[in-house]
Parts: sequence; C-alpha cells; structure tokens
Amino acid sequence: MLTWCIIKLSLKGIVSMKNSKKVSILSLLVILSSLASCNGNLPGSTASPATPNSTISPTTPKPTPSSTVTKEEFNISTDVDDGATISGLPEKASEGDEVEFQVELKEEKEISYVTIDGENIITPKKGVYKFVMPAHAVTVKAVTQDMRYAVNVEQIAGATIAVSSTLAKKGETIKVRIAITDSTKESPVVKAGDIDVPMALVESETKTFEGSFVEPGSDVSLLVTLSDAPAEYAILDKAGDGAVVVNAPKTAKAGDKVTFSMALDSGFEFAGEVKVTAGDNEVEVITNDDGTYSFVMPASSVTISQETAASIYKINATIGEHLDVDVPDYAAYNSKVEFVVPSTNEYEVDKVTLDNVELVADEEGKYSFTMKDRAVSLVVTEKERFAPVILNNSKHLMMTAYTHDEEANTYTPVTQVRWGEKLYIKVTPKAGVNEGDYGIDKVEVKLGENDTRALYTNSDGYYYNSSAVVSDMTYGLQFTLTEVEPIFSANHVIVGSHAGAYINYSYSSGVSLDKTKSNLVADRFGNISFPTGYSTTTTKITSVDDTTKTFKMESSAYEGGWTDNGLIYILSTSTYSNLTYDLVFLQGSTSSNLETEYLADSKDSTPTKYIARLKNDTKDIYVYAEKTGSKKATIFEITSIQVANGLTSFTDEGAIFKATINGEDKYFINRNGLLTDYSTTNPLTLTGSLGTITTDGICNATVTKDGNTIDTTYSMDGESLTIIIDGKKHTLKVDTATNTYQELKFSAGLYIGGKVSSSHSYYKMELTTDFKGKWESGRNSTITFNDDQTFTFSSYKVLLSDNKDLALVRDGNNTYLLSKDITEYSSDSVGMEIVGLTNGALKTGEKFVADIYDANTSSSSLVKKAVYFDGNNYVFGSIKNNTTIDTKGTSFIFVTEDNHEISMKNNNGALEITIDVSGTYTDTDTENNHGELILSKDGTGTLNNVAITYEVTSKDVITVKEGNTTYTISLANSTYTITNTEALVLPAFAGQTFQGKIDYYYDDGYGDGSLETYDAYIKFSSSEKTLSFSAGDGASASNVEGGEYLNNKNVKYTYDETSKEITVALKDNNSAHTVVFVYDPTKNTLTPKSQVAFEGSESFYIRKDPEFAFTKVA
Repeated sequence: MLTWCIIKLSLKGIVSMKNSKKVSILSLLVILSSLASCNGNLPGSTASPATPNSTISPTTPKPTPSSTVTKEEFNISTDVDDGATISGLPEKASEGDEVEFQVELKEEKEISYVTIDGENIITPKKGVYKFVMPAHAVTVKAVTQDMRYAVNVEQIAGATIAVSSTLAKKGETIKVRIAITDSTKESPVVKAGDIDVPMALVESETKTFEGSFVEPGSDVSLLVTLSDAPAEYAILDKAGDGAVVVNAPKTAKAGDKVTFSMALDSGFEFAGEVKVTAGDNEVEVITNDDGTYSFVMPASSVTISQETAASIYKINATIGEHLDVDVPDYAAYNSKVEFVVPSTNEYEVDKVTLDNVELVADEEGKYSFTMKDRAVSLVVTEKERFAPVILNNSKHLMMTAYTHDEEANTYTPVTQVRWGEKLYIKVTPKAGVNEGDYGIDKVEVKLGENDTRALYTNSDGYYYNSSAVVSDMTYGLQFTLTEVEPIFSANHVIVGSHAGAYINYSYSSGVSLDKTKSNLVADRFGNISFPTGYSTTTTKITSVDDTTKTFKMESSAYEGGWTDNGLIYILSTSTYSNLTYDLVFLQGSTSSNLETEYLADSKDSTPTKYIARLKNDTKDIYVYAEKTGSKKATIFEITSIQVANGLTSFTDEGAIFKATINGEDKYFINRNGLLTDYSTTNPLTLTGSLGTITTDGICNATVTKDGNTIDTTYSMDGESLTIIIDGKKHTLKVDTATNTYQELKFSAGLYIGGKVSSSHSYYKMELTTDFKGKWESGRNSTITFNDDQTFTFSSYKVLLSDNKDLALVRDGNNTYLLSKDITEYSSDSVGMEIVGLTNGALKTGEKFVADIYDANTSSSSLVKKAVYFDGNNYVFGSIKNNTTIDTKGTSFIFVTEDNHEISMKNNNGALEITIDVSGTYTDTDTENNHGELILSKDGTGTLNNVAITYEVTSKDVITVKEGNTTYTISLANSTYTITNTEALVLPAFAGQTFQGKIDYYYDDGYGDGSLETYDAYIKFSSSEKTLSFSAGDGASASNVEGGEYLNNKNVKYTYDETSKEITVALKDNNSAHTVVFVYDPTKNTLTPKSQVAFEGSESFYIRKDPEFAFTKVA
C-alpha cells in the first residue's frame, strides 16, 4: 500500500535543495523536519548509513632523523565496497610516514566515509586523503552510498499534491497523486522539470488523479496547474508475459477512439484474444484491417490484456554412456531447467556444456540453466572416477600406495584408487631415517568412519588386505601407519625365521612329534607369527622379561620364551589345553635341515610330558615339556642328558638317562617306548635262581653264579627289576626285606591284538611295572602269579611268550592274542589270521594256529608272530616267510621261539600237521639203547618191537607214547635221541566211576522257570589221564557217556597229589568251563571246590554243597 506524504510548505523560490544558495536556514530546517517526518512511510526511502563518531584531520608527519636508519615497515591493506576504488596507496609504510591516496567513485556513487582501522574518519583536501603511518599495520576502509536527488513539490490552491518520494536515485519511478478540490477545475497538468507527467482520473468523486515519471538523475521540481479540460482516464497495459501494448496513449477522454496494436517478445506466443475491460465490464474491441485494435474510451480507466504462453523448445542432450542423467526433452522459454549428474562407482561427470558454454554445479551439486528462445544443445561428458587415497604417515616412516599386476608381478604407485581396486602399501623410512631404526606397529585402513581394517604383509613385503577395497567413493581409503621402536637386538635369538615341532595326537595314528607346517617368524619390533592348528596366528609381543627370558603377546591365548642356546617355545595359556597346543622351535632352522627325536609318556593318548631333540647344522638341543593337571604347560631346555646304561640314545628301548632340567637332575627310563620317571635306589645285593645280583642303585649291576661274574645293566620300578643276562631279558620280583628275588614270565607294556575268532575284534591290555594289569579301559587290577608261568588279574589269565612280545589271554571261553609290536589301537592296525576255527570259534581241545601283525607295516618289514595250540600246550613262534595262512589249502611253516619248524596246512579251515617223519631210526645212545624205532605215516609204529603212537611237534621232534610212558624224541636223518622220558603215573581213582548230582534251571522267557536235579556220572580212564562225564536221562554207571546233558568224552584232566585237586574243562555245546573237584581217598568222594554255572536259556550248576558230592559207584 502506497502511503503518500503531503507537503504543505511553500517552497517558492527554492529551485534545488542541492544547488540553491538562497534558501534560508530556517526554511531549510523546516523542510528537513518535514521530510524526516514522512520519509519512512514513502516508497523507496532509505536511511543514511551510520558513520564512525570520531573524525581526524590530516596531520603533519613526524620529523625524520638525519642519520640513515633502516625503518621497520608495516602493511597497509584496504577494505573497499564495490562503489569505489582506491589509488595511490602504498602497500607498506614506516612509522611517521605521510601516506596519501585518492578514492575514485563509480557512477551514481558518493563517499559515505573513509576510516583508518575503522575508527578515525579522514576528510580529503582537494580530493586527496592523507594520514600519518602509526607503528603497526593499518586498514583503509572506504564506504560509499548511492547518490540521491531531490524531488521538489510546490502546493497550489485548489488541489492537494503528493509524491511517493522526495529523495530518489536515478531511474527510480516517482508516483504523483493529485486531488482537485476546486470544483471549477476538471483536470491537472503536471511537469517534472522538462518531463510531461500524464495524469489519469482514478476516483471521480474526489477528482483524484495519478501519474508517474522516472527520476532523470538530477534534482527536479514538480509544477502543477489546474485545467478546465475534461479529465482523461488511464489506459493500463496488462498484457501477458512477453507481450506489450504498442502505440496506445497512457490516458484518453471518455468517447475518444483509442487505437493500438499488440507486440510479442521472442520466446512467447499469444494464448487468447485481446480484451479491454473497465472494471468488471468488457469494452468492445474492433480488429482493424492493418492488424491494429480500436475501442471507444469509456468514462473510466481501462485495462488492455491478452494472455500469452512461453514457447516450448527442444533440449538436444548428449550424455556419457555410463551416466544416468534425468534431463527433459523439451522446456518452456525462460523456464529454469535443473538436473543433477549422479556419479557411478566407476564414472563421474567431466564437463557439462550448454551450446558450448560450460555450466557449473551449485553447492548442492545441481546444474541449471534458463531455457532460451530456441532449441539448445546440452552435452554431459564423463570421466573415470577415482576415490581419494589418504596416507597418514607416522613420524619416521612413510607409506606409498601401489596397485599390483598379478600376472607380471609388478607394482605401480598411485595417489587415487578405482572402485574395486586393491591397494598395496609399501612402508619406507623418511629422509634422514636409517632402515630398521623404527618398526611397523600396524598398518590400518578405514573404508568409512566406522569401518577400520588391519593390513598384513604379503610375500613381497607389501601390506594389504584383500577385503579392503573402496566402499564409499567419496570417502575413499584412509591409511594410517603406526610405528614402534625395536624391543630386540638384531641378533636376538627370537629374531628371524625358525622351523619347529610339536607333539601331535590323533585317535587313528596315536602320538607323534611333527614338524610345524610353517615357521615361527619374529622381527626386532615384536611382530610375530607362528603356526597354530590349521592356521597361523599373527600377533605382537607386548612385554619382554629378559630375566626369565619370557614374553607375552597381544593374543592372550599364548605366551612364549627362549634360551640363549637357541630354543624358542610357544605355550598355550589355557590350563585346559594339553601339550599338543605347545610349540618348540630351533633358532635358524628350516624344515629341511631340522632333525627331531622324541620320547613321550604315551603312545595312544595325549602325553603329559615328553623329551625332544632338535638338531640342525649348527645347534643341537634337548627340550623337556610337561603338563600336569590344571597347571599350564612348562617347557625347559635340557642343559645335559646322559644315557647311563650303555645305550646310545634316550630313544633306545630300555635306556636309562639323567637329564638336567632347570638346574635339577632327573632320571628317566625308556620303558617300552614310553618316557617314564625313574627312581634310583640304594645299592642292593639280591639272591635267586639266576645268581647273586649286585646293583649300583641306578642301572648298572653284576651277576655272580657258579663262580662266574658278568657286568650288565638293569632297570627297577618298585618291586620289579628287569635285567639283561647273556642277551636275554629277565623280569624279577624283588623282596628287599629278604634281599631275594623271584623270576617271573612278565613284561610291562601295552599289548594290542584281537580275539581268536572269525570277528577278530580288537582289544588292548596294559601291564605295569608295579605288577598290575588293565583290560581295555577298565581299572588296574593286582596281578597274581601262578606256578605254571601264567599270571592272572581280574578274570583274565595271561601267558606270555618267552620273548614277552606276545600275550595269550583267556577269559572264560574267550581267547585273545595280543602283541607289543602293534602300537596303534584301532581295527585297521590289527592283522590276524587263524586256522582251526569251527563255525567261527575255537573248539575245546582242538588244534589251532593264529598269527598277529601290524597291518600298517609295509610288507618288506612285516613279521607275523603266532601261537600254536597242539591240543594241550601253547607254543609261541612266527610264520615263516609271512605266508597268508587263512587261505584254504595253503601249506605253511610255523617256527617256534627256539627255531624249530613245524610244517602245517590249512585243510579246509582245519589245522593239519603235514610233516612226514615215517621211516626207521636207530638210537644214538649205544650204552642204553632202546632198540629200533619204526614210524608209520598214520601216527603209529614200534619201539623195540613194542607198539607205540606218536605226534609230530616239529619237523625233527616227536612225542612217543608207549603204554604209560611218554618219550620226547629228536630225529636226525636215520637216528633218534630220547631227550625226555616221562612215565605216566595214574592216580588211585583211575578206572573208577562216580555218581553225583547237578541242578538244572529252565527259564521260559516270561519270568517263570523251573529247577530240577539230575544224576551225573564221572568215569576215569584206567590207561591215561582222561575222564568222561554226562548227566540227565540215559546216563548210568555202565553208560557214563549216555547222558542227555553235558556230555564230555575222554577229556584230559590234571591231578595235584598234594592238594588232591582234579582240574578239568567240561564243555556245554562249544563252551568250556573249568571245574575243580577235591578227591577224598578215605571216603572215595569227589567234592566240587566251587560252584560252576553253565548258563544259557538252559542253565546247569555244579554245586559246592556236600550234598552234590560225587561218590564212587564202580
């Protein structure tokens, strides 16, 4: 809303406020006061700029000293707005210098003020500004303002005159408003200086007229006269954008014919008809032949209008092939076209041009242009996009980024990176820094504010991380290098690359000392890597204790140490980890020159301690490792190791050795390939069957017998003493109370084998030096030694071979053959072949041979050890040439431990002795000649014309029976030698028959059963130590073998004359059970010593109760 300022003062005689000298001071103050009171409400009015309060006049410069002195100069700077420029001002001046300059104004500008340092106003003299330079830098500031011109108005009688502004800039539109109060006048005539100002009637009732003119750039006076001429009405141009009314007067009287035409700017087009309206009423418009328009002026102002529209033009866009830019195909003239050029990860905008003129994006990345009045050509070119690479170096080290050509294995330095491109970082010392003075703590890369990753070195010494590629092209990659000072000297034990070893255990292959898959590598700065499991741990040493020679690492799962002799070790810090997690390394070793030996305390489970030897071209050290309970493992270098019993190495079987560990001497023994603590004793002198044995308390001994003394070695564990005499190992049980010993057929160690049956199921037995035995995973049981060189623990009866490397184990009806030569406890390791099975099982009393071997051993070193049962006794030996014996029809040779050979054959699964010794032989004993021996092929013959039977036990040994006498005879060519004679002495009950009882229990499977008692009979042979037994229906004194149950015929028995005990193995079907009867010659009775159960669905019991005693009946 325009607010008019009405000036009622008479300004007659005032031509110009700027130039007139005739204006009185009082008049001027009145005018200024009037202007001030209304200027704030007039359009276009502005307040004068504020100026600093103080002023300064040019001053006389200080005098300059006469002597030549170099003065300090101070900077002079300027602060000038865009309305002026400063000239003649020097850049520097010294204190006291007079400085001059001029201010040149641009058109229509004038000085507001000029200051020094914003405080002191300078006034010019003759257009020159001056000031004296102070002792500091200064800023000259010039502020300008627009020039303004006075619009002078003189009020006249009969009218009120108002203008929109009394001060105006050049080109500013000044509006004039006149209200005629003189009823005799119809219209005003107005001139602004030389400018005619058309006035149009806008309010008829008040005779108010309006007009306007443009300030010409000088002061003007507004002259108004009143006229009798009719009032003219305004003709207003309201044409649309781009259109203009041409040749139409600004005003016209009512009834005048007004003619005009319409003109159109480039870029527009008409969108409707020409209209003339007076208020809400439309005035008729006539279209003339010459294209002009006419209408009759009504008694009111009119508006001429015609709608227009901007023209539409084509945008011919050419866009780079990898960019996606959304630009319209067409746009209206003068419209603003905006678009962005999104970058891809691989490409970005290079340049945007419109008709070959480059466009620049704004701060938001938008490009824009105003559509021209024609088609335009928009070109967006692309370029390959790179992300920034920022290298944050450390104080003494610097990084360089490279790309890597894997095919050519070349590295190229770069300062920026493509999308998906891997970078490799090379770290080098900065200028003036020696190589190796500082190390690399870590190199990291940031892919974003919250994504930091570590870099690792490759084989070429470059740091990289295969996953560290650009994820944000704007952020790029930011690498940070952290340096560290060395913590080790260059020649420290741990610095370098070192091969090593570790104890390994697997269920399938047992315990072994394996070389590590990779080396331990450490540098002077504590960076370290070492193999762990199937991977490599790379970490950093965080602290070093030179006193204990240990170190800790960032990876808290491990810690380590070293010795001055070159041992380096890594230990698991977990109290739950076993020794397989710990590693030992030898300084400077490689996998090719590192040699190892070891001895552990277990072969088939995780060891708790071991001794290892690590050796290379220059170093040879021994290591002791131990893990006890919940304690962490410990590893020490063995500073001295001495084998004490004449063997060469601690790995030799039976070696007793002293090791100095952490300053303490400890004794160990290699017992059956196991590392075992060894306790020394006081020297002993023991007597027994082998002679007098004198020990030194460690491992050396003398044996004296029959006046002969030999030196030998021994080992002792508790009551067990093992000694070598004439190359043969003897196991003795020592009684230190009486200083005596008892020789035993016993050897501690682990025996692995299988069941003598078609299934060959695998089993293990462990015998310990404290005379205890354990079957499978059961508990240790005390061993009882028997008079027949067997021993018993739990329910297992064991017979060892003379070499003590084979064990035959009986448990009820089950027979097992085990060997010390098999070290791996698995079905794949136990090889076994059997001849003599009946329906897949052993039949009581039947001959058989079974061999056993390590199935993992190569054929070239394979040894098949075996046991042969001849129906009465077990004979240990081996299979000659490792023949496969379980193939039917195969002939093979069984070699006994004393090297006798027995020819055998697998006769359709049954064992057949195939030695043909038939012929005629003469006795080699000429003094006690037994006569001629004639042998037939069927096992019969004559000795001195007396009938005999014989059995072949080997190719040159037979057993001959003549009546109650048994001879052991050795054959050689056509002669024989009797080596043993044994007369058969039959007991008093031979030939007698006894009657007793057994119980029979039948279980129907439903919890109900019945118990019955049957008569049973025993008949003893009158010619050999055999008996027959049966029970139930059909059995009688005259038909002992006719019973329905437990039918046994001609079963061998043994009889102890002292204890009167008869021992026999009675069978039920294929199962045999040992039964012991006690013979009472006074009562002629046989009483069972203990209850024996023949259990199954049908169960028989021989009771211990006297009621079940057997009484002689025949």
